[in-house]
Amino acid sequence: MEEARVRILRAHGSYPFDPSTDLRPRYSAVSGNVAISDFDGVVNRYKTPDPMRLYLDYIFGENHDLERRQDSVFYRINNLQRGEDVKSNADEISEIFRVCSLTKELHKRACRHAADNFSIVSNYRPALNALKKMGYRLLFLSASPEDLIADCEDRLGIRSGYVEATRFHFDSHGIFQGMDMNLGETRVAGRDRLLERFQLTKNGLDIIIDDNPVTGVKAGFPDANIWLDDAPEIHNNVSVVNKKARKDLMEVPRTIKQLERGRRVIALIGENKYNKLVNLAHDIMDDYVEAQLKSGYELFYRRDKTVRDTLVYLDGMCDLFPSRKTGIRDDLKDLKLERDERLVKIMMRGLSEKFYKASLEAKVPMDLAAA
Repeated sequence: MEEARVRILRAHGSYPFDPSTDLRPRYSAVSGNVAISDFDGVVNRYKTPDPMRLYLDYIFGENHDLERRQDSVFYRINNLQRGEDVKSNADEISEIFRVCSLTKELHKRACRHAADNFSIVSNYRPALNALKKMGYRLLFLSASPEDLIADCEDRLGIRSGYVEATRFHFDSHGIFQGMDMNLGETRVAGRDRLLERFQLTKNGLDIIIDDNPVTGVKAGFPDANIWLDDAPEIHNNVSVVNKKARKDLMEVPRTIKQLERGRRVIALIGENKYNKLVNLAHDIMDDYVEAQLKSGYELFYRRDKTVRDTLVYLDGMCDLFPSRKTGIRDDLKDLKLERDERLVKIMMRGLSEKFYKASLEAKVPMDLAAA
């Protein structure tokens, strides 16, 4: 049987996960927990150019030598996004910038242009405020230039010291000489610097927010919790995927609340009991769906079984399940008394929607189209 912490992740996630992922505390501070987020692909609106892409397009448009080498730059960037040979590809990009004489002045203008012109993801500010109310600091760990992110401070409400990113180096004449790419070992070191800066210890819920599990996993984050990516074929070591968060960042604090709730449930009722309740919740969802395909005796048998199992689940969760707020117990009483087959199916459909929405343990996707 899978351990309870894995079942929590599976209940919320949609794609494969790492069975070693641990819901127990990992990073925390005296004043609360921390969420470490990527920048590009998280802060920009879905299917719009991210800040780094705007930066690159700008410098390519202003420097003709760079423009002629842009295909090579994007090729190397794609390799980095796949987690391939970080040092070699980063060195190649750095060499192109150096040979093509990227200037500090152009770099600064490109950073300002990107910061001013990217579209912010929906509900960024509400999500940031929600995380603060939940006791989370939102820190950024990015491969984008640190100057670019610094120029985004006003728009995004990023505080100084909350960012580790790629550092560009220019000589006394303002000509590019190299960069410290914030990927691979450098990215891990950047994360550690963030944790040390805020005197964080390994005693909190580990929250990593990223749109690319490949670079995240390659960067040393095998226990990351929240991915916003929509490419399932690369999810080979992922805890929770919430694709909705790419369009609405408020999904991030909602997901964190569910992960926190799962951790509290295990602490209060134990892993064995929780495992049984998870399995029961899956069975309940199956019965809700199957009932839509039944009639006569089979329908009423499925109804009665669902009512019994749901009550057992609610009793087992005690006050951890918001049954009073949802009105599920009252709905179960009405369902038990109903004799009309059509109304039974309608009531069970409504109950399944309530149960699935309120129960973290009910991972089974609802598909009531057959009704």
